[in-house]
Amino acid sequence: MEPTTQPPETSPTPEQPKPSVTSPPQFQSSSVTAAAAQPQNPGKGLAIAGLILAFVPIPLVGLILSIIALVKSLRGSSTRVMAIIGLVLNVISAIAVALLALIVIVAYHGVQGRAQTQAGLTASYTVQKHVLAYAAENDHLPATVSELGNVGAGVTLGTITSQPADYKTVEYAICDDGETARFGYWDFTESMVKYQYIGQSGSTEASTNCEVVK
Repeated sequence: MEPTTQPPETSPTPEQPKPSVTSPPQFQSSSVTAAAAQPQNPGKGLAIAGLILAFVPIPLVGLILSIIALVKSLRGSSTRVMAIIGLVLNVISAIAVALLALIVIVAYHGVQGRAQTQAGLTASYTVQKHVLAYAAENDHLPATVSELGNVGAGVTLGTITSQPADYKTVEYAICDDGETARFGYWDFTESMVKYQYIGQSGSTEASTNCEVVK
């Protein structure tokens, strides 16, 4: 009896790995990318600069920057708030600076007017001394400017009908009694002519009928 032969055993074929399937890359939409590229607070820097400049004595620059920041603040509530605050503060600062400048100008003109009035009054006293000295020596008031002579440096004799260009201008006049002299000077604080009267005896009797000496 012949032996039977078994067919050779074959090893099982290993399974081949399945290729992995990768999903395609995801891309953000263009709208999201564009939104990310834009600044979230447009005009923030200008708003901050305008807010800071509200506290320095140049409110006009801060006012302009705040207006530009407010216009550019289409988005971002914080930026809009800062721009509005800067705008309000700069307006208040501009008004305060204008009022302060007005006060300084008025005060300056007041001080200057008092100084010019005092200078005119001093010039009037100088002319009075010369007139009294001439009257004491000649027994009558000087009837002309040439008789009076030099009345001092910087003093001008003339007729005063309005504010003179030279605040040391003095109007010298002889009144109708022939013994009383009138001296006028311009008061810059009250914008009017003020008069002083003296007689040969030193009296201050006033007279309205006086003729300016020329």
